[in-house]
Amino acid sequence: MREIAMAATDPTIPEVAFQASAQVAKTTLQLSLLGYIAHIQPSPVMVLLPTIELAKNWSKIRLTPMIEATPVLSEIFETGSRNDDNTTLMKSFPGGYIVFAGSNSPVNLSSYPVRYLLPDEVDRFALSAGKEGNPLSLAKMRTETFPDSKIIYTSTPGMLSTSNIVPMYLDSDQRKYYVPCPHCDEFQTLEWANCRWEPDAPQDAYMVCKHCAGKIEENDKAEFLRRGEWRAHAPLRNRAGFFINRLYSPFATFGKVVIDFLEAKRDETKEKLKVWTNTSLGEAWDDTQDAKPVQVDFEKRKDIEGDIVPRQVLVMTAGVDVQDDRLECEIVGWGDESESWSLQYLRIPGDPNDHEVWDTLDFELTRGRLNEDGLVLHVRTVYIDTGGHHSDAALKAAKARTGKGWYPILGSNTPGSPLNSMPRRAGKVRVNRYRIGTEAAKDALNAALKVEDHGPNFCHFRVDYEDEYFAQLLSEKRVYVFHRGVKHVAYKKLRARNEALDCRVYAYAALHLLPVRWEKWKAERVQLLADRKHGIDPSEVVENGDSLTPVEIGAIREIPASSPPAKKRKKGQYEVAGRGWRI
Repeated sequence: MREIAMAATDPTIPEVAFQASAQVAKTTLQLSLLGYIAHIQPSPVMVLLPTIELAKNWSKIRLTPMIEATPVLSEIFETGSRNDDNTTLMKSFPGGYIVFAGSNSPVNLSSYPVRYLLPDEVDRFALSAGKEGNPLSLAKMRTETFPDSKIIYTSTPGMLSTSNIVPMYLDSDQRKYYVPCPHCDEFQTLEWANCRWEPDAPQDAYMVCKHCAGKIEENDKAEFLRRGEWRAHAPLRNRAGFFINRLYSPFATFGKVVIDFLEAKRDETKEKLKVWTNTSLGEAWDDTQDAKPVQVDFEKRKDIEGDIVPRQVLVMTAGVDVQDDRLECEIVGWGDESESWSLQYLRIPGDPNDHEVWDTLDFELTRGRLNEDGLVLHVRTVYIDTGGHHSDAALKAAKARTGKGWYPILGSNTPGSPLNSMPRRAGKVRVNRYRIGTEAAKDALNAALKVEDHGPNFCHFRVDYEDEYFAQLLSEKRVYVFHRGVKHVAYKKLRARNEALDCRVYAYAALHLLPVRWEKWKAERVQLLADRKHGIDPSEVVENGDSLTPVEIGAIREIPASSPPAKKRKKGQYEVAGRGWRI
């Protein structure tokens, strides 16, 4: 760490980028720098972490104990009751202060001028600090009032497509740590490709010298680390860069790294392997391999038959896509931990400027649907796209039915947009309209479609859905674009028709407008069943043609644009206010 610390305090080097694995003393380096600044170079400092919660914890768990255990720092910071200016997020000392900020909170990012900026774990930063923009850019502006400012970026990398630390390191002098072989004394870097182990003894793993093929063992590590040296692979211009992985760590043996790899490799989802690549190799996970159309065997997911809603469904939402000559709508049932059932897909032909089209949709979304326990469920939240040619008509229809849980929405493909933003007044009718982050919703859908087993996030579909529905659901693929100079994930259409995807995205976002409380909803269902005084025979309800009869869920249906009259609820059925349930 000595050379990194020297670069971080060298007045001729304005920036330092440190790309590293876990357990290589990144935190020790940062604490040492903070102590040096407070004691030797008193200046304003900002420590920037991914979230404000992490910033608070870092201050409490890392910095405060160091200050209290170091007499000179304890005196400088005047710990205890003698200095009321010292709080969790602000530590004052003569000639400066240390302010802690989170990338997800714009307040501190735009409030304090600083000479030293220490962004930590930059690959986990929010893409935007609220409405203010990129948090790294905002923080960097805080240093402009100091001509001798210094920025020290540190991070374990994340995804290659969105990494901050990787391009920073590549745009540096790219220093790597070279160590000598204990046999031939030739210098080299420790690389995973040169790690070896016996199948029955991974704990005894060792490195093989690139030059003499000699065995470099764990007990050689202390000596070759002591004799090692940093070597640059590019000329120094504006930024010094350092890279090191966990094979160098004095806290983790070669064997431990191998054992962790073998465990991660057994995970078929590759999630553990991603983590191992980041935290052991110090490398970004190359997710460009994911930038392909999702391949899904839908035949294994088509298991909904008949008109009865599965008992696992706790809440229903709907997404509506407005076309020039029709409305398209998907009703989705959601169970514990976002397991989903596509209960119905509607296609209602007609001019969206004609109120009869909306009345027909209203009827279909208002009528109840019977579940396997005899309860009647109702759609809780409806999201309606208002970004097309019939925006005013859609806004007007949604406003007229706000009491039924209808909300107008506008999709946002801006990188980093939250799933649901605060609503704003829109249109001539002045109705609150939500903006939804379509990329976040599509990411969630893609992840759910990869889940193979029934349970959290698994997607169920009707057995009679046609291939066109599934083709639309997979009508876009992830690609990589640059937004304000930063690489982001986006979605590119593979075919013209994608209404099914849009409807599912809207239904997913509509779910998360609610306070999602799976345990509470399950408890409410149990209580309703326990309190029911009058049993309902599902077959009797269907035969009687009551208004609470489940609609024909069936395959994708075209419905004439006319509203069937509402019918009176049969005796013995009652509504629990605000729950979306009836029995």
